[in-house]
Amino acid sequence: SGVTEPSIPVAPLRQMPEIPLMPEVLGEIFEKPLKRLPNRAGGGGGAAPDPVAQTTQGAGALATTGDSFDGLGIINGVLPPDPAGAIGPNHYIQMTNLSFAIWLRDDIEVGKPGPVYGPFDNKTLWQGFGGRCESRNDGDPIVLYDHLADRWIMTQFALPRNGPYSECIAISQTGDPLGAWYRYQFVISENKLNDYPKFGVWPDGYYMAVNQFVCQRPFCSWGGQGVVAFDRVKMLAGDPTAQMVYFDMGLVNIDLGGMLPADWDGNMPPPPARPIRSLR
Repeated sequence: SGVTEPSIPVAPLRQMPEIPLMPEVLGEIFEKPLKRLPNRAGGGGGAAPDPVAQTTQGAGALATTGDSFDGLGIINGVLPPDPAGAIGPNHYIQMTNLSFAIWLRDDIEVGKPGPVYGPFDNKTLWQGFGGRCESRNDGDPIVLYDHLADRWIMTQFALPRNGPYSECIAISQTGDPLGAWYRYQFVISENKLNDYPKFGVWPDGYYMAVNQFVCQRPFCSWGGQGVVAFDRVKMLAGDPTAQMVYFDMGLVNIDLGGMLPADWDGNMPPPPARPIRSLR
């Protein structure tokens, strides 16, 4: 289930106190020790070639770059920085493991590449929410633009030392990312860490895939693939009863891992009743 803030007015982001960049250390478990995915069954030299893998160079020329600008660098000294970004009709948002910034597309197009907001600590977005989402800044962020609803999605995980392990999800209340946001905390698992979260926008929900690990200090062992579906309709409305459905695929096949949820971009919708597919 999801946990939201109390039903009190939320100040627009542009009016909230700006938390400056902090030389923080990511969650106690995060990034180290190195957590590798398990070997796949049938992998190695004897595996059959992928029938859809491209093996030759295409004949077409690469697309040219219209505009370019410097995004956020390793401003917190965290490696890897895990940059993620998304573009909408009027804004571009970039997140790193500890920080985020917002650009205006009009500024970029006229050669003013500096952000209109930030970079600030990711916790700026979670002020007044309470709990682990406000107190922690553990990283692995994702930012997406939901073009179906003209909304923004910003996420990161919260990984306290002994769990439970959560995903923090913020949904903009309008198409303006500098306005107010709905904020959610979903407990993904009591004992399996939700590493490497990846998100997809689909007509019937928001989908997330995670690589799971069981961590007992100082070591982490592989815990299998996790997949989650979130109630997109209720989250877009700021409904505190929005829930999730979580599947621990490690109980089905421990070799599953590295899945990526499909994400709908563009104007052509997927065929009716077409299920979302997880791809390696």
